[in-house]
Amino acid sequence: MTINAAVIPQLEQQLGDLARQLDADQLHWASGYLAGLAAAGRQNEALVSDSNDRPVFTLWYGSETGNGRGIAQRLAREAESRGFQVELFSTADITPRSIAKLTTLVLVMSTHGEGDPPEEAQALHRFLMSDRAPQLEDLSFAVFALGDSSYPDFCQTGREFDERLAELGARCLLDRVDVDVDFEAEEDQWRSELLGHLERELAPASTSTTMATLQLVKGESQPVHDRRNPFLAEVLEVSPLTVSPSTSSTHHVELLLEDSGLSWMPGDSLGLWPQNDSRLVEEIIEGGKLNAEAEVVRGDETLSVRDWLSQRLELTQLTRPFIEAWAEISGSQNLRALLEDRDALQQYVANRQVADVLVEFPAQCDAETLIGALRGIAPRLYSIASSPLVHPDEVHLTVKQVGELMASGQLRAGVASWQLTERVEPGVQLPVYLEANSRFRLPEDPSTPILMIGPGTGVAPFRAFVQHRQAQGASGKNWLFFGHRNRRTDFLYQLEWQRFQREGALHRLSVAFSRDQAARIYVQHRLREQGREVYDWLEQGGHVYVCGDGQAMAADVHRALIDVVAEQGGHSEAQAVDYLDRLSEQQRYQKDVY
Repeated sequence: MTINAAVIPQLEQQLGDLARQLDADQLHWASGYLAGLAAAGRQNEALVSDSNDRPVFTLWYGSETGNGRGIAQRLAREAESRGFQVELFSTADITPRSIAKLTTLVLVMSTHGEGDPPEEAQALHRFLMSDRAPQLEDLSFAVFALGDSSYPDFCQTGREFDERLAELGARCLLDRVDVDVDFEAEEDQWRSELLGHLERELAPASTSTTMATLQLVKGESQPVHDRRNPFLAEVLEVSPLTVSPSTSSTHHVELLLEDSGLSWMPGDSLGLWPQNDSRLVEEIIEGGKLNAEAEVVRGDETLSVRDWLSQRLELTQLTRPFIEAWAEISGSQNLRALLEDRDALQQYVANRQVADVLVEFPAQCDAETLIGALRGIAPRLYSIASSPLVHPDEVHLTVKQVGELMASGQLRAGVASWQLTERVEPGVQLPVYLEANSRFRLPEDPSTPILMIGPGTGVAPFRAFVQHRQAQGASGKNWLFFGHRNRRTDFLYQLEWQRFQREGALHRLSVAFSRDQAARIYVQHRLREQGREVYDWLEQGGHVYVCGDGQAMAADVHRALIDVVAEQGGHSEAQAVDYLDRLSEQQRYQKDVY
């Protein structure tokens, strides 16, 4: 088969325009769809028959930050290369009761916050945990559970699904695997074991046709950059957004993604693989009396002690497994007692880092033991604060410094935030990747009004939203609720919001500066004060977005929205809750909280 070279530029343009409108899930589906059309054109009914004979299993994922989605997509690609058909879906896109029709289900499930299911899996979780859940004797299943061991309810949602499926009579194909944020090695082992089980259970067809399809789909001249293969992005600018004496130092960061082959949409995030600060690394080396240049083996990698501590291991977040290991190493009864008190342990790990444990509970420990006890470092995600229509080769971030440099000279700070705001300068390259967020998207209809609620750095994606809508010439009204401590020192992107207002791109701006008056005022207070207009916008088909702190702010905003809907719509509280639930189901009420 040959293609007229004259039409290739036009085809590339058309496909590029389409690709920029799709998220990662949609691109995966589209690639398979197009490949299927191409293959069908070559092999007609023979290929269709072969495809229909291939064994099928269903793969559902529930993801909050994108890790679960990535694991599911990698499993699907390898399964297809082995001759399976994979029905891959987010749990946001399935009907929960459809589980009764399945025979083989693989579930990749994250845990969010304090042991909660991710938002896209909440409907499935409620259904299966209820009395309405069906018996599932015909179902075989496997669960891959993701969590964060710095939280007490580690992998709670995955455990609940695993136990409930067994209670309902389903047969477990493979023991559940619980993984931390440094899950790569365990993911690879689980994927291999699972596909081995499925091959024995389902006897896949010949892989020749599928492999040809995958090769056709790939056909790419550039590598795909993702969590496992990051792109080295050049730092273009780091500039302060707050002024002294702000207590919340925040910076605007610009990175160059030219020639990366990456595409993104407003609402997506940028993942950064951070590097630990040398001051913290040296503190641990000196405190542990370690030989910094000694080589240590961990897994299949050999690095010096300094390189392990600088590049590969988590030093700024404490986890229960590390506390357990150090309690054994140090023999400390205090640490053992701490492990028995859930609330005390949670408070302890929230306010200390690895170096603090080594100081408070000193022990003789060789480098191999210490390095083996630490968790692998994980990437940090930042909401993208710029539109690809306005800055096609750049991503902008809004980064708040977390932690402090203490008077003693010890650094107790967030690994990525201090790297981005204190240790990099233009020209430096950083390993990054894109994380799509299909659950935080602008409405398809550009005439739809939107309300954006983003205090602090939660305002970042809304800068991208307004830029994007302005570049599109969207006619829909835009209303931003922004809050911070003080107007004079903490009004992030103030001049830009004022410019957007002058240009008609931002129709309303409601601000709440909590420390500028005796009584604390937050964004939820502004929502209630302007409840009539807020409700009118919702009744006009408006979409509402919330970004920022998921511990307190998101709950307070949700409570305020319930009150507004109840009061302005003449509803009971239960009816107001149902109203917001319907908005969520229609993807008109979307959250990106952390």
